[in-house]
Amino acid sequence: MTTRADRDGAVLTVSGELDLAVAAALGTRVEAALAQGYTRLVMDLRDLTFCDCAGLTALLRARRSATEHNGWVRLAAVQPRVARIIQIAGLAAAFPCHLDNAAAFNGSLPVPPAEKPLRRARSADPPTIRSRPPRQRPPPGALPRNRPARVSIGGNAQPVTVAIRLRTPGRSQDSDKV
Repeated sequence: MTTRADRDGAVLTVSGELDLAVAAALGTRVEAALAQGYTRLVMDLRDLTFCDCAGLTALLRARRSATEHNGWVRLAAVQPRVARIIQIAGLAAAFPCHLDNAAAFNGSLPVPPAEKPLRRARSADPPTIRSRPPRQRPPPGALPRNRPARVSIGGNAQPVTVAIRLRTPGRSQDSDKV
């Protein structure tokens, strides 16, 4: 990251990745430029390959600081991938992307954002809805399926016979099931 003075303001060149590790350094550079009286800042992003949410936050903080000093921050030579991140984050209005540093200082019209849809286009065919067949429930009062029970003792599974006493409605006696 470098800073150089220009007759119209300061140019901060950001390269590599603008993430949590670098965001504080960008803030320091912006504050130093503002302390020297440069209120019009251009961020040259031609060598920036990645920007995460911490980087976007650093850009927003730089913009706020410059605005507090009656200045501005503009972005120049933004790579398509970074411009896309700015667009998806909804910051395209706050950070218009200019072709180069001179265009950013002159305030000429920014480069229009890429005409990519934010989501994939849906096909003309209606979506196929896959559903499971309804679960077969036993009729009321039906007995559960007989499944052999196994009990594991010491790692060896042994078959076990279990006697279940069921009380059926309408019957006075208990019946044994094995």
